Amino acid sequence: MALISGLRSGSGIIERLRRAITRPKHGDRKIFGIGLTKTGTTTLGVCLAALGFRHLSCRRDLLVAYREGRLDEVFAAIDGHDSFEDWPYPLMYRELFERYGDRAQFVLTSRATPDLWLDSLKAHDLETDPEIHCRLLAYGFKNPRGAEGEHLAFYRHHHEAVEDFFERRSASDRLLKVCWETGDDWEELCDFLDLPIPSIPFPYAGGRIDPPSAAEREEPDAIERPMARLVRSTA
Repeated sequence: MALISGLRSGSGIIERLRRAITRPKHGDRKIFGIGLTKTGTTTLGVCLAALGFRHLSCRRDLLVAYREGRLDEVFAAIDGHDSFEDWPYPLMYRELFERYGDRAQFVLTSRATPDLWLDSLKAHDLETDPEIHCRLLAYGFKNPRGAEGEHLAFYRHHHEAVEDFFERRSASDRLLKVCWETGDDWEELCDFLDLPIPSIPFPYAGGRIDPPSAAEREEPDAIERPMARLVRSTA
C-alpha cells in the first residue's frame, strides 16, 4: 500500500523508502493534522508517511461531505488510513476526538505569525481556481483578498478554539503544537508520537515549507516530489 494516498504503488520511490526507513507497526491509532492550510501541512504529511503511517491528504469530496453532514462517508475514508492533514480534518477535530477517543492524537501546525499565514494564503490564491478550490467551503470566501480581517480572525479563532477544546477535556497531552518556521522538526514530532527519529533530513528544512499549489497537488506525483528529496538524502 502506498505511504500516501495517491502515490503510484509501482513507484521506485516507495521501494527505496522501504529500504531506507524501518516502518514501525502503528496499530489502530490515528494521527490528525488539524492546522489550517499554508501552515506546513504537506510537510507534516511527508513526515508522517516517512514514519510509516498510511497517510491521507486533502480530499475536497470529503470536505463537501463534512459540510453536508455526511460524516459516515468521511469516517469510512478515515478508517482506511492512519494519518491525515489538510481539509476536512482541521474543521472536525471535535468529531474526531469523540469518535476515535484515546486512539487519536492531534498536530496543530502554525506559522510564525498570523500575518505570514495570510500572506502565504494570498499568494496561493493567485495560483488556484477559486471555483474548484476548497477555500469557499472551508473559509466561506473564494479568496482572501478583500476579506483579510475575516481570515485573520478565522486563523486566530481556530487556534484558540483548538487549545481550549483540549484543555477543557484535560487532553492537552494528545495535542502537539508545532511551527516549522521557528525550528520545530523531527524531535518534537517523534517525541510526541513516541517514535525514533529517522535518519533522514527533515523535509523542507531550510527551504520552502508551504504545500504545493492546488494544481500541483492534483498531479499524481504531487507528494512524491518531496518524498523523492527524502530518498535522495538517504542514497
